Amino acid sequence: MNFEITHTQDYYLIKFSGSIDRELMANAYLALLKEPDFNKQSNTIWDFRDAMFALSFKDIQHNAVGLESFGEKRSSTSRSAFIITDSSDKALLQTYITAISRYPVEFKIFVDYHAAINWLNDN
Repeated sequence: MNFEITHTQDYYLIKFSGSIDRELMANAYLALLKEPDFNKQSNTIWDFRDAMFALSFKDIQHNAVGLESFGEKRSSTSRSAFIITDSSDKALLQTYITAISRYPVEFKIFVDYHAAINWLNDN
């Protein structure tokens, strides 16, 4: 497993390392749903700073379609911050956010962890 989930009082942190493929992303979502205190209003930080995507645009679209049921488990008051520093991976991540933008969650990409936390707490 190349991800770790940590729950704080204000958000869930999903921190990735190594290579990230389509299956790993899906497994991270499933693991998050199994967290005992995760609910519709939970905010999340998806930290990709120590990881590299091994995903194609087709993989991104496939995961977005496959996660429709996850979107139903979220609220319009919840936020998801994505932290990423690699510019090519950032472009893939932006494609992913566009594909899942129909979910009732506010999404935003950051390069700085503290900026992501500030944005979540601004809600």
